[in-house]
Amino acid sequence: MIYIMGMGAGGYEGLTIEESELIAGAKCLLGAKRLLDNIPDDRTHGEKKSIIRASEIVGYIEEHKEGDICVLFSGDTGFYSGADGLKKVLDEREYKYRIIPNASSFSVMASRIGVDYRSSTLVSLHGRCGSENEFKRAVTGALMKGRSVFFLTGGENSPARIAKVLVDAGLSDVCMYIGVSLGESGETLVSDSAEVILGQTFADPNIVYVPEVHVYKRRIPGIDDEEFIRGDIPMTKKYIRSAVISEMAAAKGKVSVIWDIGAGTGSVSVEAALCFPDATVQAVEIKDEGVSLIRENRNKFHTYNMEVICGAASDILGSLENPDVVFIGGSGGELYFILEYLYRSGQKIHVVMTAVTIDTISEIHRYLEEKNMEASMCEIAVSNVKKIGSSHMLRPESPVFIISFDIGGEAV
Repeated sequence: MIYIMGMGAGGYEGLTIEESELIAGAKCLLGAKRLLDNIPDDRTHGEKKSIIRASEIVGYIEEHKEGDICVLFSGDTGFYSGADGLKKVLDEREYKYRIIPNASSFSVMASRIGVDYRSSTLVSLHGRCGSENEFKRAVTGALMKGRSVFFLTGGENSPARIAKVLVDAGLSDVCMYIGVSLGESGETLVSDSAEVILGQTFADPNIVYVPEVHVYKRRIPGIDDEEFIRGDIPMTKKYIRSAVISEMAAAKGKVSVIWDIGAGTGSVSVEAALCFPDATVQAVEIKDEGVSLIRENRNKFHTYNMEVICGAASDILGSLENPDVVFIGGSGGELYFILEYLYRSGQKIHVVMTAVTIDTISEIHRYLEEKNMEASMCEIAVSNVKKIGSSHMLRPESPVFIISFDIGGEAV
C-alpha cells in the first residue's frame, strides 16, 4: 500500500499515532531530505530515500512493489502540495493509495499569533511567481481582496520580498508576522513593520501573516465623480467609465496587465484596479498635475495594484510590461504611434478607446481601414437632471464615442 502523508509543524513528534505506526512498519520512506531527517532511525526499519519528483517516486515504486511505502510531504497535502502531482501519476497507473494529512502551516501560525484564519486569504509563493511582476501581482492581488493574508514563502520569495511590495504600495507601516521553523527546536516568531522587515533575512521554512489592509470595498464600476480628487485635468465621467470597464472585461483570456494611456486624474485606472484586483494597472500620464492627481486618487482608493508612470507614450511604452488590455483616453497627438506599437507587439491586445471629436474618430477609422481591422463602436450621450428653481431640466454632456477592438497577435 502507498501512503501519502503530510508532516507538519513539530516534525516526527507532530505526527499522528496512525502515521507513526505506518512509518514504523513501512518498507521504505520517500520524500525531501529535510522531512526524512526528522524521523529518528530507531522509529522505523524502512529505507529512507530522498526523492521528490512524482516521476522518480513512481519509478521507485515500480521497482519495489512489495511492502508498504510512505511518501512524505510538507504540511497540508491539499494546498499546493507535491502530493497533487503524485496522485495524478498514481491514478494514471491505477495504483491504490491513501492520503493522511497533517496540520497546515496556516493553522499552526494562526494559533501562534492568536488569530482566526477562516476568512483569511491563503497564498503559496513557494516555487511560484518566477518574475518580479508575477510576484508583485500575487501579493497585491491578495491584499486587494480586503482580508488578512497568510503567505507560504520559499527561496527568493522571502518575507523581505513581500515587504518590498508592501513598501512600494505605500504600506510601510503595516505589521508583518513571520513564523520560522514552526514546531521545531529553532522556532522563532517575529513581528515588525514592513519597512523594518525589508532589511531582514529569515531561515527557511517560514510563513508570513499580513493583517487586513484598508481597501475600497466597491467592486462594480460607477464610482461617483465627486469621490475623485480633481483639478483642471479632464476626467472620464461615471457612466462613460462604467461602459469602458465593461468593454475591458470583454477581453479574451486572462487579464494580467492593463495600460491606461492618457490617464488624466486616474479615474479609469482606479476603477480598473478595483474591478481587476489580480491585474497590474499602469497609469500613463504626461502632465505633472495629472500624475499628482493620479497618485492622490490611488492613495484615496487604496489601489495597491496600480502603478503611476509619468511620460509621453513614445518615451515609456517600451519599458512597460506587455499589456493584455489597453485603454486610450488621451494620446497627446501620438495616437498613430500608440496603435502601431500595439499592432507590432506580437501579442493579442484588447484595446478600448474614447473619443469626443470627429477628428479623432476619423483618425481611428483610417487606421482600422489601413490594417483591415474590425471594431465595435458606439456613441453614448448622457444628460443629467438638474433642478432649476421649481423645475427639473436636462443638462446634456458632450457625446462620447467608445471604440473597442483586438489588435496584434502576430509578429510583424
